Amino acid sequence: NVQLHIMSYLDTADLCRTSAVCALWSEISSDNMLWKRKLERDVHSWKTVGHATNPDLYEECQSDWSYKQMCDQYLRCCPEVNQRMRYANNNFHQLSSFLRSMWPKKTPKFAMLGPGLESSTSHVVRTIIDDRSETFKRTGMFPGQFEGVGSGFTMRTTSALTFHLITLYSNTRAERQNLQPGQRLERHRLMQQDAERQEEELIEIRQPVKDLCRTLDGVIFVIDASGDVGAVEQSRLELHAMVGEMWTSAHVPLLVLSCVPDITSQRKHSSLQVSRLLQLGKLNRPWQVRDCIAAEHCGLVGGFEWIAEQAQR
Repeated sequence: NVQLHIMSYLDTADLCRTSAVCALWSEISSDNMLWKRKLERDVHSWKTVGHATNPDLYEECQSDWSYKQMCDQYLRCCPEVNQRMRYANNNFHQLSSFLRSMWPKKTPKFAMLGPGLESSTSHVVRTIIDDRSETFKRTGMFPGQFEGVGSGFTMRTTSALTFHLITLYSNTRAERQNLQPGQRLERHRLMQQDAERQEEELIEIRQPVKDLCRTLDGVIFVIDASGDVGAVEQSRLELHAMVGEMWTSAHVPLLVLSCVPDITSQRKHSSLQVSRLLQLGKLNRPWQVRDCIAAEHCGLVGGFEWIAEQAQR
């Protein structure tokens, strides 16, 4: 069908508009395979994937999708559609934001960690803390509370979002520079082998970090999306140890920053692939994977706004 082939090249908004032209176009634009192929084609170009917009979640519920279910799956998961809906409900979001701002609340505290802080994307920290454009503005410092763990900076964005940011590294800079490939977890000063389950190669965080986690309002995990699959997959142990529900409450959101060093860098893993490698679907908490560039604010501001909004719920 020539018309069906042509419609397969339309974006989501135009495809939805064609369904209102006439009965024939409504039938063609409702084709099950059209939406299925569109999802398979587009999903790896999406810059964000979250706990409520994860296509894998819907596929686990039912494998045989009708058109209505397939279309609903795409529209629920597509970042472009979600952004359009947010703009359409802008007045509601402004009102809800205003009402939340009237409610007394503490400044949220976020911990940022992960292998992306110790690879070619490590300058993402400088992009946030030493931002000359003042998109992120450093307004203060605070000391560590738990055996020296937990010191950081108080930050403020141009959208008036204020938060405390703690950066956690696996070791000192000198020690990290001397590590051989694959030794990061073995020498991790914040982690240790789970003594009760050594045969499963599980790790757990040390007691000072557990105490810190009980005070957190959000966890930010940074990975290098320009690196190898094995490096991303190996970081899963570190992430799941950090967000264990025995010390990090299930309502505390997780933001995964999937970074590349700069705009010219090749991105080897999509947001969906990162969510699968880290097995985020197994987590019982709000989470989002967001593509970003370590040298720019692209993706960073939206990520911090999302995790702050989730932390206030």
